[in-house]
Amino acid sequence: MIVPIFAMVFAMPVCLYITGNGVISEGSGSTSVLWSVLFALMVAWF
Repeated sequence: MIVPIFAMVFAMPVCLYITGNGVISEGSGSTSVLWSVLFALMVAWF
């Protein structure tokens, strides 16, 4: 159960970086949360 949480915490800044075109502070928070949670679900599934 810990691994998916770490995956979500790791994916959040990465998604902010991607959605912000290289600037974390300009990233889309809602999109980043969506993709982070989906990534954590995939990690939990496998």
